[in-house]
Amino acid sequence: MNLREEFDEISIRGRIAYGVTCMNELCKKRRINSSKMISFLELIKSGTKTNDFTQIELAVPEYYPKDESLKELAIAFGFNHLSIDQQKIIEIALEELTYTTLGNIYAGYRSEYTLEPLINLKQILKDNDIVLPDSKPFKKSKSTEENGWGKSVPFEYFQSNK
Repeated sequence: MNLREEFDEISIRGRIAYGVTCMNELCKKRRINSSKMISFLELIKSGTKTNDFTQIELAVPEYYPKDESLKELAIAFGFNHLSIDQQKIIEIALEELTYTTLGNIYAGYRSEYTLEPLINLKQILKDNDIVLPDSKPFKKSKSTEENGWGKSVPFEYFQSNK
């Protein structure tokens, strides 16, 4: 089964949870543990249980520095200890996670709006020799539920295969 087929059956909420899990793995590998990064990931995690994505959409820009340079972003999110190339990777990963989370909020369910950025995020991990999370727990949330969104569940729901 290829990536598209594997993740096409997973709901948007399941994709959000998988994306956060990928980002957690990337942060562990690169030793990123700033309070801002942790808080940002908590905000994105809330997408597995909220029905009001407008709150997330409005909060995301508050995390980003006014000066949108890579240097300021790295300082703000606590990854300025990395090389410029690694900082760029983290910047792209954050963008892909955000697109995975917010890609469908104004349109009817279109799988590719959240599927493409999730596949890109997964590829970032793969390219950087970071162990990919098992997709099995995220398959519990089906794209056939709740018009593609999946049922509203806490993030922890995706942390086991049960």
